Amino acid sequence: MRNPLFNFQGSVRLRDQSKKTLALFFMAVSVLFVFLLGFNNFSGDGGKTSTFTSVSPDNVPADEIPDLQVFIPGYSVKELPLSLNQINALKYGDDGRLYGLGYNGHIYVLTDTDGDGLEDKSVEWWNGEKGTITAPVGMAVTPAGIYVTSKNKVSLLKDTDKDGIGDTEEIITKDWVKAKVYTGTTEGGVDGFGIAKDQTGNVFFALGTADFTQPYAVDSVGVSHYDIKSQRGTILKIKPGSSEREIYCTGTRFPVAMDFNEQGDLFCTDQEGATWPPANGNPFDELLHIEPNRHYGYPPRHPKYLPNVIDEPSVFDYKPQHQSTTGIHFNLPVNGGPVFDADWARNDAIVCGFSRGKIYRTKLHKTPSGYVAINSLIASCKFLTVDAAITPTGDLVVSTHSGPPDWGWGAAAKGKLFKIMRTNKEVPNTVMAYISKPDQVKVAFDKPLPKEYMNGLAGKIKITYGEAVAAGDRFEVTRPGYKEVFRQRFLPVEEMRVKNVSLSDDGKTLLVDTYLHISPVNYAITLPAFSNDVKAANSIKQSPQTDMAYNLNGVEVNWEGDGKKWQGVIPHLDLAVSEAFLKPTGDYPDIEKALNTPGKLNFKARLNLNN
Repeated sequence: MRNPLFNFQGSVRLRDQSKKTLALFFMAVSVLFVFLLGFNNFSGDGGKTSTFTSVSPDNVPADEIPDLQVFIPGYSVKELPLSLNQINALKYGDDGRLYGLGYNGHIYVLTDTDGDGLEDKSVEWWNGEKGTITAPVGMAVTPAGIYVTSKNKVSLLKDTDKDGIGDTEEIITKDWVKAKVYTGTTEGGVDGFGIAKDQTGNVFFALGTADFTQPYAVDSVGVSHYDIKSQRGTILKIKPGSSEREIYCTGTRFPVAMDFNEQGDLFCTDQEGATWPPANGNPFDELLHIEPNRHYGYPPRHPKYLPNVIDEPSVFDYKPQHQSTTGIHFNLPVNGGPVFDADWARNDAIVCGFSRGKIYRTKLHKTPSGYVAINSLIASCKFLTVDAAITPTGDLVVSTHSGPPDWGWGAAAKGKLFKIMRTNKEVPNTVMAYISKPDQVKVAFDKPLPKEYMNGLAGKIKITYGEAVAAGDRFEVTRPGYKEVFRQRFLPVEEMRVKNVSLSDDGKTLLVDTYLHISPVNYAITLPAFSNDVKAANSIKQSPQTDMAYNLNGVEVNWEGDGKKWQGVIPHLDLAVSEAFLKPTGDYPDIEKALNTPGKLNFKARLNLNN
């Protein structure tokens, strides 16, 4: 079997000078996901899709599935009492107000008028019906104004008379090369995508790929017309005071959103590229660390059509295929407030999976050779989940679209907004689930568990596993109609029996004894909720369960020194990475003590060196 731990992944340079570094990382390289934005309803794609389906999760009656189910204890969910058309992006400004970018070109200011913590009033900050903003996707709220990407231009919208409403449009740049095939429709699809501004005033934004159906643009006689110098399928940079666009990197597909982390590094979400050209080996949505002069694999290196590029790996791949990653916000304080969830979750990437209604938390650690990541599921939503922004009070405000994948009912349809709020700080919070040995799973919490929680717990825990298994699968109501998704639905899902459950000495970690984990696939564990995890009044009823995912990745460690022995599992051969990921758990003090004592250290692992 593979040596265990949870799902971590790293981004490592595949250049000659760093090939040695590659051997230190257990990772999978994958690139880019399909995200078919458009004004029209979901339609056929020449055999790539089947009919859209709405599926009731196993063992959960359809009428009992929450609109938004949160898998972190201590949180309640409420819908904002607003009726707005589909909102593509959410951002808080320095003024403390929440701005929502409508797919119809409007920008709204959302405020809480009665002090109950829910934005209940919307004011139109910018009127898109003037025809100024068409199919906007990306928004950056800055002291200078609001930057917006839309069809054929990037705009800076300003409030020049300081009345709290936008009144002036400054076009930062416009008139780039049109796509050969737009997403969604030929002429009415989406053009510009994510946008962000750095501390020195540089603006970065994404243009969608030229032709997602034929990325190499091969003609009838076998000649490729893909142009790596084209601005399509790139991240572009605009310097302060300039309108000139510089290609910052190539090989992106549809980077719907981007953000800077606490270290000042730029990240974006991007979409898989295997649905239309299935031989390209890029089957998953991904999180990318964007650096200058890199090529991010769409289209990927090809011996004939594109031989002179090196495909940069993703930092993390979101599985199974067809998540449609969209919004990204780093978990950092907004206007001096707290971060979402816990201090140990600071600077994690909050990422939305649009087509399956997911909200993820992806923890990152930076190494000299690139970022490494682990991932967990925050919530599952009935609707198409497009963005989730951290609030000044440390909550999450979530934007969803109505309709089926890939992009719902379009700009004229109504969406929903939700708020995920911390309402019970007394209950333990889940940190991670991971394999500690072939027949044991550990579930770490940030506080000691109540002893009464252990009563009959072994019979209440359920573990499933399979190639396409993920946490919270039974709450996945919406799925895109691609054939690959239907294939996933027919893959075997098996159950791992639980023998016994005990508590660690500090009371913060469940030790779940199981039969042997043999299959190197994905695992999901379901735990009952805490009896004292009472939700807020008038909140959306939650299923009383907590779901987490894990897999068998990791490194087995044996240490001997000073007459003592320690055996366990760490997530990575780089001890700094393992420290960063395990520090919130109860295992970390024992590992730290062992590794800081002179002795003999043996690692045992199987490396995946595939490019």
